[in-house]
Amino acid sequence: MNWDDKLDGPFPLLDGWIDAWTELRPGEVGWTYDTKSNKMLSGNRALQKWLDRFICKLKDFKIGRIEMIGRDAIPGLSYVKETKVRVQVKDLADNFKLA
Repeated sequence: MNWDDKLDGPFPLLDGWIDAWTELRPGEVGWTYDTKSNKMLSGNRALQKWLDRFICKLKDFKIGRIEMIGRDAIPGLSYVKETKVRVQVKDLADNFKLA
């Protein structure tokens, strides 16, 4: 799910639902789209957003941990981005995932 707090407002959690990231890592930055730290992205400006959420409603279970995955490029996998100014070869992945 893509959600932009600046455009969409605070994420609406209904009764009994929790955001696993904020529950288990309160106050910790959870940017899943980050042109500063994700070398697989390119951009003219820094863009850091928390687009992906992991929300859950658990009655008989309790969440234990959440991790950011997909932070490393897959060796040998890339794409070519051509612009009028230059050609760039980038590793393939545009955002990190939560697991």
